[in-house]
Amino acid sequence: MPPKNIADLKKIVVPFAKNHNVNYIAVFGSFARGKAKKQSDIDLLVSFSKPISLLDLISMELKLGEKMKKKVDLVTKKALHPKIAKYIKKDLKILYEK
Repeated sequence: MPPKNIADLKKIVVPFAKNHNVNYIAVFGSFARGKAKKQSDIDLLVSFSKPISLLDLISMELKLGEKMKKKVDLVTKKALHPKIAKYIKKDLKILYEK
């Protein structure tokens, strides 16, 4: 069942983060604002304790998507363009932080 709120999302994301070298993970976008629709994806900003490959990042997106029964977009802090970052920071809801 897809997550309906931040509490549901945390139940999925926190155990996943602890098992995948994640230092920080936060939701942003329509889900964070409480305006997600049935077809909306879940946007997550993530930071890792050690570098990961693009293939690993994509694999994590797919695994989280399967668990959530929704499309998930993982964005690393390093990949975030500064002009977009200021808009994302307004929405951020931290789900996990080491």
